[in-house]
Formats: sequence, structure tokens, C-alpha cells
Amino acid sequence: MNARRLTGALGVDLDGSTRPHPRGLPSPALLPGALAAQPALPLGPKQQVLHARRLARPGTTGARDAAGGAGRHYATQDRGVSVVMRGIGRGLFVERTQRRPLGTHLVQALVFDDGKAFERWCDADPLRFDDPGLHQRLLHDGREYFDGAA
Repeated sequence: MNARRLTGALGVDLDGSTRPHPRGLPSPALLPGALAAQPALPLGPKQQVLHARRLARPGTTGARDAAGGAGRHYATQDRGVSVVMRGIGRGLFVERTQRRPLGTHLVQALVFDDGKAFERWCDADPLRFDDPGLHQRLLHDGREYFDGAA
């Protein structure tokens, strides 16, 4: 079997020689660490359309939007439970994330159309007993949202 056919993903053949990158980029074997400093390749036309469509979808980015400033973020002292609230066109979007000791996460994403349903959800949440101050802030800000939306 020809050694040229057994090339690795980094562009180095088994005999130690290098081959050109299929897209014309320099081989990583020749310039270690140089590719990390280069900008990403531009998206093709189909990828641009799909990317724009993903960004335009409401309510699909969740906590990333809250980290960017769109919405309010709440968390317990130990960061075991965090809640993100933000207003969307249909109502109030709430994302509750519970981090468990073994590394698993439980994420709930809900949209509330009215204040009564939001209050019922808050009153049924165990956070009411675990962190009463946080529970009161959630209730207050949820009521404030629905009173302002009315």
C-alpha cells in the first residue's frame, strides 16, 4: 500500500513529508499554532442563510441572551439554581437551571401568558423554601412585568 494514502488529518504523511491543505491553507505540521491565530473561514451562502434563520428564531438562545444583557439573571448563593427571565412577544420567558452534584443539569424553559400562571409556578417551586429571598424577587419582578404589560 502506498504511504501517501495513509495520511493523517494534520497533513503529515507516514514518511514525514507534508502535503498541501485541501483549501490552500498552510499545513499545521509546518506552522504549529499558526492556524489558531488565523480568522475563521467565511460561511458559504447556504450556511449564511441557515445562520441568519437560527438567529432570527425567538426564544432559542436562552441563557446566552441573558448573559449578553437581554433579561434578568438570578441565582442562589451556591449557584445550584439559576433563573433567567425575559419578556418576549407572547409573554414572560423563564429558564430555570438546577445544577446537581454529579455534574448533571436540569433545565426547564417556560413561557407564561399571564401573571396568575407565573405566580402558581413560583409557589409550587421548591426554591420557595430553599431561598425565600430569591423567591420573593422572582415574584416581584414577574408581577412587575405583567403589570407593565397590561
